[in-house]
Amino acid sequence: DVAMREADTLLRVGNFERALERYHRAASLSPDEIEPQVAIAWCEYQRSADKPGLRAATEATLRGVLARQPRCARAHYYLGLLYVQARDDETALAAFTSALAVEPEMLDAKRQIHAIELRYSAPVEP
Repeated sequence: DVAMREADTLLRVGNFERALERYHRAASLSPDEIEPQVAIAWCEYQRSADKPGLRAATEATLRGVLARQPRCARAHYYLGLLYVQARDDETALAAFTSALAVEPEMLDAKRQIHAIELRYSAPVEP
């Protein structure tokens, strides 16, 4: 639990290397927990110099986790971020909405939905 909290803090500030170390530690302490596995996949994607090349594998990992544990808000959220980066707002919205269905107070998912909605409501420049 402490390792996950430390890793989450490091992830929020963009220190993917150190976060990844902590997530691996958390995974080794709780091998049956899926949250560290999801976070490891996300950190590896974030620190990659070849994000387009790693995108499909990261998506497959997250979808695999969701097949085993559909109520993993973190996996839904990271899927949403992948879709935002791929400019697939409709699928991103669905993923963020799924995250909120599991964890209604997930502020980051709410912010992402709001940002997408703002893009659609902005007037189009001629």
